Amino acid sequence: FMEGVSSLAAMSALVLLTGGASSKPSWQRVVAAGVLIGLLPVVKVWNAPIAAVILLTAGRSRLLLAAGSALVSFTGLTLPFLLRDPQAMWRMVVSDQLGRPRFQLNPIAKVANFLGYASGGTTDLHVEGLSLAASAAFVALVGVIVVLAVRAKVNLVYVALLVGSVGLVMTSALALRNYGELFAPWLAVLSGVAASFMAGPPRNRSRQTRALIGAVLVLVWLAILAVGAARPVGKPLPVEWLNQHLDGVGCVVTDDPVVLIATNRLSPQLEAGCPEIWVDVSGRTYDYAAHGQSGRTDNPVWQRVIYDYLTSADASVSCRRNTGISEQTLERLEPARIGGKSGCDLFVFAKPR
Repeated sequence: FMEGVSSLAAMSALVLLTGGASSKPSWQRVVAAGVLIGLLPVVKVWNAPIAAVILLTAGRSRLLLAAGSALVSFTGLTLPFLLRDPQAMWRMVVSDQLGRPRFQLNPIAKVANFLGYASGGTTDLHVEGLSLAASAAFVALVGVIVVLAVRAKVNLVYVALLVGSVGLVMTSALALRNYGELFAPWLAVLSGVAASFMAGPPRNRSRQTRALIGAVLVLVWLAILAVGAARPVGKPLPVEWLNQHLDGVGCVVTDDPVVLIATNRLSPQLEAGCPEIWVDVSGRTYDYAAHGQSGRTDNPVWQRVIYDYLTSADASVSCRRNTGISEQTLERLEPARIGGKSGCDLFVFAKPR
């Protein structure tokens, strides 16, 4: 989940440029902010417009210094890959992202997914009943928060960043729950400003009423978030079971590298020169195996690719439903299947030593 890292870098850069007692940040702070701004589109290419908005807060006198620092940071991280193969880098980082299959998802279902209310997968989200009402209430509450923060004379860059980041996640090809972390920091700041505005000094009855309304809004806010916060993200891996059956097995490939990390195999395999471990297995369909087909399980090119990958080592583990292994491919793998547990299938092709 890179969204949290992305948001931390973005917020830190903005604080460096706008925080502090002085109206103009020191050159050291501007340089540090520029380095973080340059990091943003590297962590997630969508961050390019967010980085541009934050960069503009440097002001005319500091804009060149901030932009130069961002360029150095960005170039230092991307130039080695660009020099190695510029066409492949442009295709994988930009063209493949823009060409990803898009699914017609209900906008309110996307919102519900950020809150942990929606059911279904990333391509068929739906929401109804109480969950629909809670999601609609959240949208309305965000609107109230923005209005109150603007009335409190908040720096409008936070409003621009909230609107921009919400626009990015709402127009994204998929609807993943962790995308909400991209707009959460800006919404958190605006919420704090709005709460402070509503809870101002209780000098008269109108102020007391306003504080009471603010307290009610906070309780509604917490009630909406509580349900989603209580729902776990992801699923536990059967680490003990995997280690038991992989004891003595040489090289292992998987459709989720977390499996190799959890079983303490990643570093040893990298050092041992095992077959290539794909970082984002399902993401490869966007580059060379899509051929205009959005469904991985119906894509014959992808089925050949994933079969060859899963049989490239002594054993393989498949734990991601989104990998899109078809029934036919599973039948071909069946003779090597040891078993399955907690959504993970284990295939062993070479006998353990």
